[in-house]
Amino acid sequence: MKRFRDCLISALCLIALLMTSALGKAADLPVGDAETEGLSQTSLDQARQIIRDQISAGTVDGGLHLVIKNNKIVHFSVDGYADLQKKQAYTADSIMRIYSMSKPIVSVAAMTLWEAGKFKLDDPLYKYIPEFKRVQVLDNSDNTHKFLDPIRPILVRDLFRHTSGITYCRHSDEEHTQPYYEKEGLFYHGPEEIYPPNMTTEEGVRRLARIPLLHDPGKKFSYGFNTDILGRLVEIWSGVPLDQYVDRSICKPLGMVDTAFFVPQEKVDRFASLHARRNGMLTVIASGKDSPYIKGFKWISGGGGLVSTALDYGRFCLMVLNGGAYHGHRVLKSRTVSLLITDQLSPATGPVKFGERVSAQGFGLGFALKEIVLGSGSLERPSTTYTWGGYANTSFDIIPDANLVQVFFRQEVPSNNELSKMVFDIVNRGVKE
Repeated sequence: MKRFRDCLISALCLIALLMTSALGKAADLPVGDAETEGLSQTSLDQARQIIRDQISAGTVDGGLHLVIKNNKIVHFSVDGYADLQKKQAYTADSIMRIYSMSKPIVSVAAMTLWEAGKFKLDDPLYKYIPEFKRVQVLDNSDNTHKFLDPIRPILVRDLFRHTSGITYCRHSDEEHTQPYYEKEGLFYHGPEEIYPPNMTTEEGVRRLARIPLLHDPGKKFSYGFNTDILGRLVEIWSGVPLDQYVDRSICKPLGMVDTAFFVPQEKVDRFASLHARRNGMLTVIASGKDSPYIKGFKWISGGGGLVSTALDYGRFCLMVLNGGAYHGHRVLKSRTVSLLITDQLSPATGPVKFGERVSAQGFGLGFALKEIVLGSGSLERPSTTYTWGGYANTSFDIIPDANLVQVFFRQEVPSNNELSKMVFDIVNRGVKE
């Protein structure tokens, strides 16, 4: 009886939360009971308590945790502060910077053009951007800078899977290419490097073609400006700016009404501030009220420029989970989605690294592949999630084996995604079927 009462209270709270979200934006997302859908309510309660405990301890600013099982929202916790300084609470429709979680969305947008026959995955990049025909590789093996011809051209496929040799120059093994990126102005700036290069994407891509590659194309996974170049290709293939094509091909069909490359003036009140740790304390480093995102940037970043909400990103994840379709709208064919989430790396490329840690075992076309464990005790079994994270501590998991989606949003840089990994694992362990 107690468990039934607790589940009923959780369901009623969830329904109330969704009803109070702006304009009823979750109307297309039905609400379900976790236990009925084969997910432990206890695990969901534990996940929320961990978030609340970390907020109370001053470890994090807050967190929105969305769990969708069998295409029904079974959990949506909203805790903490969109602006710690003003004690402004997060809401169900808080808009946040998703940084690298832009990459899967732009990759899907590009694949709609692949389905239309606009390109082939193994086309050389220079076919569409001729400047890349002259690209060279920087050899630093004997501590002298030598420029070598690549063993093969950069392919479009290399951009999807980050094997082009183009990087962000953020890691120790990339330092010898850093002066070339700095010379071309290709670096993020502002506090904690939160703003893109100060130029148009078209100009930036031309400059990237002048920078030597870290390694031969296809040799290994090196995280970088690859999806920004892919975004420029979307413009070339479609004939319209990237922001317009993403809106037309992804956001409008899926009802992602708060996902864009800028924040309209009428939505500024919902745009969360960005936090970072200063002298051991979390503080606001970029207010949502007077952010450059309101005007937008010249650099329309396919690799990190989008803002979104947890519910919007949940819709995107459901489209992928359901083989390219959501709520009566088909974005991609199911076999194309299968290609997106098929590992594109050979064993020679090594593990996928994000930050300083190995975060995945493989990488598809815009999505990382990660081995996880579902269930516990006699129900424990291995599975795979399709995932990625963003610089401000946003992340998502898509687990077809359990018909499960998890989305976690908060706003603090730099990312470690430790909290989302913790709560995702707790929920995954609560899967019963």
